[in-house]
Amino acid sequence: MAKDLIIIGGSGFGREVANLVNDINVVKHTWNLLGLIDDNLKGSTVEGLQILGGIGDLHKINPRPEVVVAIADTDTRCLIVEKLSMEGYSFATLIHPSVTTGKLVGLGEGTIVCANTLFTTNIDIG
Repeated sequence: MAKDLIIIGGSGFGREVANLVNDINVVKHTWNLLGLIDDNLKGSTVEGLQILGGIGDLHKINPRPEVVVAIADTDTRCLIVEKLSMEGYSFATLIHPSVTTGKLVGLGEGTIVCANTLFTTNIDIG
């Protein structure tokens, strides 16, 4: 059964992550992408994705979905992850089907890995 997912961030990286989710779902329907949360987006959709409101609207969505924070700015991303962690949200780990991993590779909760990435050995991404 597919898990509900919301992408936090609707700019370029957020839309790239939406494509990543679609590619994952082609191989195995894993995610039910509900839409985007972004304080700066106006309207109801962007590139066919539902805009669900700003970060303050996330708590209105029930049952609580998994989230992925697709914001390129490190400081902003860290603040949002810290806030949502304290609120008990689960972070989706998204790994493109084309990714290759060697021995002793760990990819932790909330990791986003896009197409054609190669991880050799002894790598841990938290």
